[in-house]
Amino acid sequence: MIQYKVTIQILTALTVIVLIGCTDEILDKTPLDQYSDATVWAEVDLADAYLMNIYSGVGSGFNGEMLSSLAAETLVARGPN
Repeated sequence: MIQYKVTIQILTALTVIVLIGCTDEILDKTPLDQYSDATVWAEVDLADAYLMNIYSGVGSGFNGEMLSSLAAETLVARGPN
């Protein structure tokens, strides 16, 4: 009789867990570490921060010469030649 009660309690607990875990509200959450495109372009500060992040990766013309001098086919004249 005790085994029967324990089995019923376990099955009831598993059924409740399965039914609670199947709700759509748990799965349909917006991520807290990302912004949507509409949110970024709707707020001026977020758009400014996004563009500054993009522009910081562009670099300047001096970086291009330094990187191109690493290639074997690039000839960079330095000094009187």
